[in-house]
Amino acid sequence: LEIVKLDENGQTTIDVPAPDNLTTWKVHVWSLTADTQVGEGDSEFVVSKDLIARLALPRFLVNGDSVNVVANVHNYTEKDVTANVTLTVEGDTVNTLTLKNNATITVKAGGHTACPFTLNAKAVGESKITLSVKAGDEDDALQLALPVRVKGIDKQVNNFAYLDKDNKSATVTL
Repeated sequence: LEIVKLDENGQTTIDVPAPDNLTTWKVHVWSLTADTQVGEGDSEFVVSKDLIARLALPRFLVNGDSVNVVANVHNYTEKDVTANVTLTVEGDTVNTLTLKNNATITVKAGGHTACPFTLNAKAVGESKITLSVKAGDEDDALQLALPVRVKGIDKQVNNFAYLDKDNKSATVTL
């Protein structure tokens, strides 16, 4: 930041650009005058949005799985909104089983609405799932990776051999 002049009460206001992520930021400042008077202060501010999209996905799918995922849309305004919800899949491992990958929903003021979509795991690998929501001038979006694992189980086989001064070599069959 730049050097900022204080008013006669030792206060000022500054604009701080903040990224578009939902978090609480802490600010700590120090001041110093030409005649070596010092001061300090701290504050917090919250970055938020009036419309927030959240996506409930499993950690992974197994090839052949079908799963219902839920898009949750939160409306922090004082008015009901009509929101367009779109779920897109990037990659060849997952596809949507629903006929449409978008929906129009109404979200009450100060409330949230769930919008379900069905996904199908069709190949091993990873796809990117993108949820976007638009309601008038408000919008939000997020992208999550969804791995698809091979059907089966991980198997661990332990084997050993004993070596000493009389047995200097051994064969281990895997």
